[in-house]
Amino acid sequence: MRNRLLVIFSIVLLTSGCKKEEKAIIPRLKNCYINALQFTDDPRYFNIPEIRIDGSLIGSPGILFSYQNGKVSRSTGGLLMVGFGPLMLTDLPYDSLVYAANSVLVYSKPFSPYLVMQTEDPDSPTIYEYYKDGRLKAIIRRDQSAVHYSYQDDMIKEVNLNGGIDRNFYFENGNLIKITKKIELPDLNYYRLKEILFQDYDNNPNPFKGLFHLPGAFFRAFSVNNFTRIIINEYHSTDNVNFEQFYKSDCWYRPGYNEAGYPMFGEYE
Repeated sequence: MRNRLLVIFSIVLLTSGCKKEEKAIIPRLKNCYINALQFTDDPRYFNIPEIRIDGSLIGSPGILFSYQNGKVSRSTGGLLMVGFGPLMLTDLPYDSLVYAANSVLVYSKPFSPYLVMQTEDPDSPTIYEYYKDGRLKAIIRRDQSAVHYSYQDDMIKEVNLNGGIDRNFYFENGNLIKITKKIELPDLNYYRLKEILFQDYDNNPNPFKGLFHLPGAFFRAFSVNNFTRIIINEYHSTDNVNFEQFYKSDCWYRPGYNEAGYPMFGEYE
């Protein structure tokens, strides 16, 4: 009887010891509403300040995602330059994504320059380089200009090829809360400061975490949770001391949530 009990006990230990840990399944977005994304000031588009949206896309899932091997292989919807005017967000362009060891190459078609003074190679991709832990390392644009990201505690510095700091990113509790950019032209007695504030975070998981290479997802990709409000303030000065505000925008986007707690930025698979 004793030997029989020992055998049963051993079987219980073996079966419990061999139990596999279940990985959390992260739902994948089939599409995304334009309202949930932020294209203005995205470094992929050279921080262009003015982007217009095709009115038919407002309130609709304007960006569509296709997957292969568990990763986005194609996104439909993006920016096109209309004449010599601003970039227009439409459903015509698409991105083809190619994954390398620690980078993602984004080929955008049909080709549309992101700058009026075209210096971009139509056949070149926008390249997103990553560290092994998934943090963003650099973005190489289609004209071969680039920005690199330097991490310091709760701050990230966006550094250009000349070693200058383009922008500072500030974090709290794993979430991006502020970006600042300063332009200094002392010979012209002109100084300009821009700040972008990300506010009213929820406590829910972020489906865009780490996906900097998806259109309009750059700012969301930094954070653990989801901001629902963006405030943009701009100031100028003639002495670099006293700044006067000349622009402000304040936008909200309050999504609902699915049963898994993910924000309804679009439809999930």
